[in-house]
Amino acid sequence: MKPKLGIFELHHLGDAVMAIPFLRGARTLYDPVVFCRSSVADFLKVALPELTTRALPDSWAARTKQVREESKKLALEAAVCVWPDVRAHHLMALAGAPTRAGFAVEAGNFYAPAIAWRKRRLLAGRVLAQTLGVLRGSPLLTH
Repeated sequence: MKPKLGIFELHHLGDAVMAIPFLRGARTLYDPVVFCRSSVADFLKVALPELTTRALPDSWAARTKQVREESKKLALEAAVCVWPDVRAHHLMALAGAPTRAGFAVEAGNFYAPAIAWRKRRLLAGRVLAQTLGVLRGSPLLTH
């Protein structure tokens, strides 16, 4: 039996289309489980019917609850996310994956980082990532 890999937050259809080669390749080593919006899950069921998807609700509170409830039965070995979004990183940590890879909330991982509103979001994201890491006793991302 292959270890399970959680793939978090393919936000939009374009993300899912671009992820198809990765998802196919991941299947050689892992049993991938994709956590995404319901519209993306519907597309992936057609494009890659053998892939396991979990449609996440729109509310972040509901997403957190769903991932927390499913975490024990999923037993993820690893989780990945291509978005530098601390909320998605938090979901990966809640899922219980000991290895969590993603892009940190840093200026280099965003377009237009010098714009005032983006600077505020970057600061808020870094503070939230640090705070959640301290509360958990470990960083949200391990790689």
